[in-house]
Amino acid sequence: MSKSNAPASALGTTYTPKERNAYMVGLFGQNMIYNIINVFTSYYLADVLMVPASAVSTILLIAQVWDAFNDPIMGTIVDRTRSKHGKCRPYLMIMPVVIGVMTILCFSLPTYDADASDWDRNGVLLLAAVFYIFWGMTYTSGDIPIWSISSLMTKKSADRQKLQSAGRLAAYIGTAAVMLGFQPAAFAVKAMLINKSATDAGYTGFNYNEVAAEATKNAERLVDVAIRHGWSAGSEDFIQTSLADEKKAFLYLAIALTVIATITFQAVGIFCRERIAPSAQKNGVIDNFKMMFRNKPYRQILLSGILGGTRNITMLVAMGIVTFYFASKDPTLVILYLVLLGGGLFGGMGIVTAFIPKLLQKHSKKKLYNLSNMLEFFPNVFMFLLFIFKPDGLADWYLLIPMAVMFTLKGICLGLFNTLQTVMIGDAVDYEDYTNRIRPDAVFYSGQTFIVKIGTGLSSAIYYGLRAIVGYSDDNAKLVQEYVDSGDKTIRETMGSKFFETIKSFFEHGKDAPTGNIVHHASWNNSLILTDDQLFVFMALLFFCVSIIPAIGNILSLIPTWRYALDTDEYDAMHAKLQARRAAEGEEVEEAE
Repeated sequence: MSKSNAPASALGTTYTPKERNAYMVGLFGQNMIYNIINVFTSYYLADVLMVPASAVSTILLIAQVWDAFNDPIMGTIVDRTRSKHGKCRPYLMIMPVVIGVMTILCFSLPTYDADASDWDRNGVLLLAAVFYIFWGMTYTSGDIPIWSISSLMTKKSADRQKLQSAGRLAAYIGTAAVMLGFQPAAFAVKAMLINKSATDAGYTGFNYNEVAAEATKNAERLVDVAIRHGWSAGSEDFIQTSLADEKKAFLYLAIALTVIATITFQAVGIFCRERIAPSAQKNGVIDNFKMMFRNKPYRQILLSGILGGTRNITMLVAMGIVTFYFASKDPTLVILYLVLLGGGLFGGMGIVTAFIPKLLQKHSKKKLYNLSNMLEFFPNVFMFLLFIFKPDGLADWYLLIPMAVMFTLKGICLGLFNTLQTVMIGDAVDYEDYTNRIRPDAVFYSGQTFIVKIGTGLSSAIYYGLRAIVGYSDDNAKLVQEYVDSGDKTIRETMGSKFFETIKSFFEHGKDAPTGNIVHHASWNNSLILTDDQLFVFMALLFFCVSIIPAIGNILSLIPTWRYALDTDEYDAMHAKLQARRAAEGEEVEEAE
């Protein structure tokens, strides 16, 4: 019998270094794909395809809630799977390719045109909903097995913690690669496409990078410099070409990154092995729902994650803040600010994750988990206070430095929270094995994806719902894009610095009767205008969503786990009894440490 098909008992008690590395590579790729779609939902759908914010909110909420409740069903399917490769590996061999195809389809949607027919506009919304819902369903079929297999690759609880921490670290690297690199790379590709468009149109010698550099240096409108450099068709043609080429750039980058992510994602299914045999009992979906609710430590972790789910709004909003407020879509500045802010966030997540096995030797899981929520509250609130203090000056070095520090602290807290959540779910699986002789690995780890999806759906509904309320949607979203592409003053320079006065004025007059100075007449529709008050409220909304809403989630997340039922001492005592039972039944168990 080959090693790949060997029974679990013939593979030893724990994973090999090769398997650990394959698991890390797989989670790197899986999180690349997840965050490619994160770019789709946080920026591409509303700010490139121009889908109305209210429609985006509805699509994302329905898709995430529907998909979240499919997770326990998929977990049940995985736990009932019996094959020569195990119960998780078959899905990890096949589904990454399917997920990759659905990811590319999401970036192949047509642009939403407010002036098009109802048939065309509704067709875009229907396709967006169908593609995104099917993406979520296929992603679930790979996400649940890849986290579940971490509990099946070893019989040693300490090794499981190390594997899950290593996996989380690799996941953060995959996340950072996309979140820090996708946007600036897309804008760089956009510049090349604009040059090609210029050449195809007969504008010889046109160089978009030189045009952008000259506009920035001389504080001129980008479109004026472009026309002076030979773009003779006029401002409307230049702006529309810029928007169309941006859409193409995102599609090309999505294809390239998805291919890489798909190949690496499959490493887990190919190289990793399962060492714990499935339970003899096969529960149905209803039985599993009852079991999830009955298991007290699992129930507490699930509720804590759901109540704190608004922290997921950070990834939805951060891209817009960097793109519009800090960088004005300049590829170089996008990289700079993503490294300064996002680098601190992901750096904090990665550093603390690497030390979690050491921290768990000195501190209890409950203490570290609750501490992560308490500490994250402060950087969240602090960032919004900075915006109130100087709305137009957060790019100044003396404010940028404390913001970077706060993002790093936030990353440390997120790293603790996410990794400990995974570890504690693994503990709850052992608890169910001990109390009821069934290992619901996939069902319980489906709760982890359930938490993420409910949190993302709720965060999306809040974010895009608020955008619709203040009018930062479809036509106005396009005006913001055109304003940035036209090369007028940056949004920071335009919107002013009087926080309370501007917010009060905006809401007194209503979003449909903009106050303030007109900052942009849209050449494609002269009846639409953008004012400095509107720009201010749009940016204030982004900072509010990235700070105050997650802070509320931090407080709520503490409630279920304040008296957590399976802390380190309780788990160690229970696990020792579980190991003794396994040994008495003739099963190979971990050696005493």
